[in-house]
Amino acid sequence: MSPQERKSEIILRAKELGFDLVRVSPIGIDAKYADTYARWIAAGQHGDMDYLAKRLSQERRPETVVPGARSLICVGVNYHTGQNRQPPPGSGRISCYAVTRDYHKVITARLKKLSHFIESEWDAAARYYVDTGPVLERAFAEAAGIGYIGRNTCIITEEFGSWVFLAVIITDLDLPADANETKINCGTCRRCIDDCPTGAINEDWTIDARKCISYLTIENRGPIPVELRQKMGAWLFGCDICQDVCPHNGRAMPAPIEDFQRLRFPDGVIPLRAVLAMKTDAEFLARFRGTPIMRAKRRGMLRNACVVAGNSGDKSLLPLLEAVIERENDDMLREHARWAVEELSATGS
Repeated sequence: MSPQERKSEIILRAKELGFDLVRVSPIGIDAKYADTYARWIAAGQHGDMDYLAKRLSQERRPETVVPGARSLICVGVNYHTGQNRQPPPGSGRISCYAVTRDYHKVITARLKKLSHFIESEWDAAARYYVDTGPVLERAFAEAAGIGYIGRNTCIITEEFGSWVFLAVIITDLDLPADANETKINCGTCRRCIDDCPTGAINEDWTIDARKCISYLTIENRGPIPVELRQKMGAWLFGCDICQDVCPHNGRAMPAPIEDFQRLRFPDGVIPLRAVLAMKTDAEFLARFRGTPIMRAKRRGMLRNACVVAGNSGDKSLLPLLEAVIERENDDMLREHARWAVEELSATGS
């Protein structure tokens, strides 16, 4: 079987498993990607995500993951749910990717089957990652022609806009690489930059995580800077503004994978009362088990809920915030709750 025939077989199997986009990247890609990453880390714009900084001291080439690696298979999965995510009073907004089952679980199960297919059919090595390994997924996805890296730093595809999850399989199979023939681009559009409430998107096509609402509400384990709290608005977990305003996302279509059709949080919102009233990790686990929201933990979600409550203007939340101050043996949580109480107390009746 020729390399092209093997590639065709892999693409067919990948499509059967539910992968919407499948392309092959060359192992060696332009140094600009690594240079941008190093510059971003050096500027401290990764915030407290120290694991990203550690990757600078590690080899981030596919050959170090799979000895003799010759090909990198990039896959994209449409996750758009198409629901109305404007929150009613007293609720917080959830990023589109987090309203269903955790995508790591959904995609990993399919990657495992595709990798096994490669290993068993051709006695080849195959190692897969869903944004968990030392691989610059977006760089390889752009090199392979999945899409292009937009101003908002998301991969933007011709088929689904930026509503795609990325994953990779590194293999020692020799597969013909695809060229990037993407015909769309950002042009002069800068809506994502102009509409980001915290000014997190830089002019050089990178993001300052320290200002990004997604980082602040998910990866950030410490306090949310006071000067950014009002700018968070109703975002309780993550943020989609830079994707919502992107013209390329106007052609988005609902995800076909059943796991991404089952909404754990209809309309992409969660009542603030439900979060503020959570007293134990067990309660948090019971409500959010199996979803990406587990990443923030109860402490993070409670912190976020205090900020969103403070921005809500809903004074009926005051008793719940005062209860947080009384019951939580956590200086950070008490401080955020006090801030929210002050914000609500300063608003009109």
